[in-house]
Amino acid sequence: MHRTTILIATALMLIGGAPLAFGDSVDYEPREAHAKADKNGDGLVDRREFHVRMVEIFYHDDANKDGFLVPEELEKINEDMVFAPADRNHDGKLTMSEYIDQRFEAFEAADVDSDGGLSVQEVIDAWEGP
Repeated sequence: MHRTTILIATALMLIGGAPLAFGDSVDYEPREAHAKADKNGDGLVDRREFHVRMVEIFYHDDANKDGFLVPEELEKINEDMVFAPADRNHDGKLTMSEYIDQRFEAFEAADVDSDGGLSVQEVIDAWEGP
């Protein structure tokens, strides 16, 4: 799977709730995920809303509440596709900054019209792939 596709799929899974393993077809509904992240109801998940959602997920997934994410805390995401590229200093854990930076790469890739927000259709298109 292409890195951009992986980033987009990962970010979009996280918009809606707990991460899913790649290949899982369980219960991810792009429209519901978009609605959950679109806090102001304007039809776009803007960068601020996306950032807030990623921070929520970081804290949710940090099971031992040490301020880092380690592969075991992200069991449902393939470590090689998601964790390793985000761990920029290769210390085996993700800081909030590393996590958020990687998620914003995915946001930018999904924002095909470059308007600074993810529309429902962009989320659907990114989820369904080319």
